[in-house]
Amino acid sequence: MYRDSAGVISFTNSPTDSRYQMPPFFKSVSRSTSVDKYCEDSGEFDRLIVRACRRYNIEFAPVKAVIKAESAFNPRVLSLAGARGLMQLMPATAARHGVNDMSSRRHNITGSVRHLRYLLDHFHGNICLVRAGYNTGVGAVTEYKGISAYVETQEYVQRVLRYRTAYRWRRATTREQIITR
Repeated sequence: MYRDSAGVISFTNSPTDSRYQMPPFFKSVSRSTSVDKYCEDSGEFDRLIVRACRRYNIEFAPVKAVIKAESAFNPRVLSLAGARGLMQLMPATAARHGVNDMSSRRHNITGSVRHLRYLLDHFHGNICLVRAGYNTGVGAVTEYKGISAYVETQEYVQRVLRYRTAYRWRRATTREQIITR
């Protein structure tokens, strides 16, 4: 975050200016519960992801990429806008897809994958529009007739696509081979 001379506070997830600093409410997180810990332990969510992907006929790698982009595998994340959990599910989206407990890892992943299925159907399989719709909502994508002009959304779409590629091509470990069979 950055506070300018007029007192206006700006937030970003990809600072381009050295004046941006980590908000004080994030500094209180200890190293043992940091984002890095969850990235290392991301495999613990694979079974839940695979189950939801099979149920809604969605590929594993893009879903795991969305989780990495949204929460870096931290199931306790709560955004300022109210999005919760691994896939940063918004309350209205959760309600639309029948998710009663957004903090449940299983429910969060299942509801979010169901939402991704809805977006895939709505945008006729256009992956870029699906990612943009997940980030800004269907209305913004429809209004802009594509990916919005928001730099955050454009960066988000590219980041998810990079993660998806990495998960697709990463050499499978024995554990992942067992999980996906």
